[in-house]
Amino acid sequence: MKYRAPRFPTRYPVKLKIGPVGYRSLVTSVSASGVCLSIDQPVAIGQDVALDCPIGQVRGKVKWATDGKVGVMFNRPLARADLDRIRYGLQANVAARRPKIGFAELR
Repeated sequence: MKYRAPRFPTRYPVKLKIGPVGYRSLVTSVSASGVCLSIDQPVAIGQDVALDCPIGQVRGKVKWATDGKVGVMFNRPLARADLDRIRYGLQANVAARRPKIGFAELR
């Protein structure tokens, strides 16, 4: 049985770079091993690509493409914190965590 990383739905805009050209795209789901993008440009299967996102540039390869959707597998799996930044649309300097509630907030 092949392991598959859990996928998380999201809607986060990123720039998909194919060579020197960048295209606007939208991350519709993300996992530690890759993303599903919505894009209005034709993309070839097997192409090396880069995503400009909140954690910096992430490189990968197009695994499938159909009807305005593209599946990109990352060259290296994302760390949990980086996955959460893309999943929740957080900037690189903000950690995904629960808000702290102290006694002052309970009054």
